[in-house]
Amino acid sequence: RANLEIGRSYRFDIERDGQPVALTIGMRRVRVLPGGELEDRLLWQLANLLTLATAILIAFKRPRDRVALLGALALATLSDGLYMFNLPSGYAVAWRSLPFGLGALLWIPNLCVSLMGPIGLSFFALFPRPLFGRRWPWVPIWLPALCFLPLDAYSILETVHHPAEAYGRVASNAIREAEIVLFAAYGVGMLAAI
Repeated sequence: RANLEIGRSYRFDIERDGQPVALTIGMRRVRVLPGGELEDRLLWQLANLLTLATAILIAFKRPRDRVALLGALALATLSDGLYMFNLPSGYAVAWRSLPFGLGALLWIPNLCVSLMGPIGLSFFALFPRPLFGRRWPWVPIWLPALCFLPLDAYSILETVHHPAEAYGRVASNAIREAEIVLFAAYGVGMLAAI
């Protein structure tokens, strides 16, 4: 979906009940109508925008407070996290069309989403009060996610800049399942820290 352009038609060859079937699907803009799924998406987008605005406000109000900055980063990451896990239609196309400097900036939120678990857990390990005084607990908090970061970065790079090859080199199900289990473990860790 991330590489599908609005206004183009795409041909998909699939197999249904052992028979080959060719489908042509035209990508068109979704019209905004009241009610239904689209209204839910708009409300979700508004909630994400308010979360991001809150993160920016916190960061600018408390620029020297590392816990506040970590909380702002956690909120900002949360605000776009769900969309980054399942890139919206046309996302990669739009990214590729940006000038180099702006396109390079998109790596920041994309990689932060890959680190959403340790960012959130780090925040809750420090707020409202630090849970530990030693440095060694940070290693098990960050190391697992950092091990997956190169795979996530490569997947993003392939999806955005080499889309034709990306779908032939999708990460194995075992890796994706391990990432889901790790994300769930971070969620449990955050609840425990709270």
